[in-house]
Amino acid sequence: MRRFAWLVGVCLVILVGCSKKPAPDAHVELPEAPPPAALLATLSFSSPNVAWAKIQKSGGAGLGLLPMTVGGLLGTLGHLEPGLANEIDGTSPAFGVVVGPLEVPRFAFALKVVELRKARALLLDGDTARYSSREAEGVTHLVPRGGVTPAFASALSQEGYFLVGKTSEDISELAPYLTRTLARGAAPTHALTIDLPKSALGGALRERLSGAWIHFRDDISAADERERKAHQGRAPDFGDPQAILSAVDAVAVRAFALLQELERLRVVLDVDDDRVTVEVVFTPTSGGSGASGGAVAKSVSELPGGEVDPLFDLPGNASLAFVLRARAGQGTEAADDAEKLLTAVLGARLAAPDAARVHTALEGFAKGRDEMVRGALFASASDNRLYVRTHAVSAENLNGSARSVAELFGAAPFRDALRTKKVSFSTIDASPFGKLTQASITGGDDKPKWSLAWGVRDGDFHWFAADDAAAFLESALSVPKLRADPVFVRDVGTIAKRNPAFVMAFQPSHVRFFRSATAIPPAVITWGREDQSAVLRFSLPSLVAREAARRAL
Repeated sequence: MRRFAWLVGVCLVILVGCSKKPAPDAHVELPEAPPPAALLATLSFSSPNVAWAKIQKSGGAGLGLLPMTVGGLLGTLGHLEPGLANEIDGTSPAFGVVVGPLEVPRFAFALKVVELRKARALLLDGDTARYSSREAEGVTHLVPRGGVTPAFASALSQEGYFLVGKTSEDISELAPYLTRTLARGAAPTHALTIDLPKSALGGALRERLSGAWIHFRDDISAADERERKAHQGRAPDFGDPQAILSAVDAVAVRAFALLQELERLRVVLDVDDDRVTVEVVFTPTSGGSGASGGAVAKSVSELPGGEVDPLFDLPGNASLAFVLRARAGQGTEAADDAEKLLTAVLGARLAAPDAARVHTALEGFAKGRDEMVRGALFASASDNRLYVRTHAVSAENLNGSARSVAELFGAAPFRDALRTKKVSFSTIDASPFGKLTQASITGGDDKPKWSLAWGVRDGDFHWFAADDAAAFLESALSVPKLRADPVFVRDVGTIAKRNPAFVMAFQPSHVRFFRSATAIPPAVITWGREDQSAVLRFSLPSLVAREAARRAL
């Protein structure tokens, strides 16, 4: 009986012991933190190691000499613990915060560690550890013990992030928002995303840009006054800087004011094996003044869009091809702004008849065309040519505009700058267009410098500029179209996916200063409305990005 009672007692002890809950984890999840004061930007990285590897590949041999992981890069550039390279999980999302003042910004970044306990052991434990610890709320600050002084302050968060910042105080201030708010949000999907909030756009950034412009404007104005005094008050030979500054100042002030109507500006970078793409997304504040919202929201909502397919009907050997769409009346507004700026630049050197030609050239084209203009520029070793095409809403306006453009080559300001002597007009028979008007521009040596040709065929207005416009017209029609290149059609169609208002494709292989043994995909720029935002997109082939980086360095 005693043995039975002893056995029952042992079983009860075991059962009671097994039924006890395990000791609570020391990690206590803290609540989300609000954005820090003077927030300028937040950054997110979907997979730092993947993006860095592709940047190294696209950036050439110079970047290839650096460590292959973000942890290794951070350890090398920041003079941190060398073993840290293996403890940073470069495949997990990382986050950053930048706060003001804009003149001396402060920052902090959070990168996931593979295993927090192991990272702590490496950095803090043992006789060779390079740091001692200082505990704060949810953060273990790493205090250097001596030897090499790190370039950044660093810490470990209880959420499993390695934190770097300008100072320990910056980490204490910014870590809660990094690890408890940004890190708990939706996982980033782009290599790099930078978000500038409304408070920064309408505040610190607008003030900084406005101040920089005012400083530049005043410097140019003062320099002009000094030049006038040095020349007994004589005006400049070409243009009036004060008039130019006044015209540009009005545009700049209007642009700075529009920053206040943006809810957010987002910059997105994606790096693929063969292409680098940057998107700038302008999201206007909803509502605003007036029934249709603010000026930015109204402009975005009115952005036209359309298929990119008309681009593919342009000549296949073009260095650059574009399609531009504008809403009704927008072309006239742009023409008015351009006329004001041009007349300000030329000043008194532009005689009244020539000022009338400027007006006819700009307004006639704006009123004569429809909502779409497309064209091609040729800049290879053998070509310097331009082709523009639009549907002729008014052939009279378009023909008048083209003639005024040609006549301006003989006007005083342009004649002197371009060293032309005269402009003569004739009619040519250019198959299959039939009769076209041609303007021949002659230089001071009485040799032809340039020729222009234009006319209407099947309801479309065509305008050509070349050494020999008639020969150019014939060759432009005889070469295969861009749609004959499947790589070009695929790349442009993929990048210009949302019916943009503007798309421009650049073919590096058809430019005189770019040499490559292999065919290069096109570089593409688009602008248009996507959802409720305006999006500007740049997409460069990796080879072009690498060449640009090489020249920049």
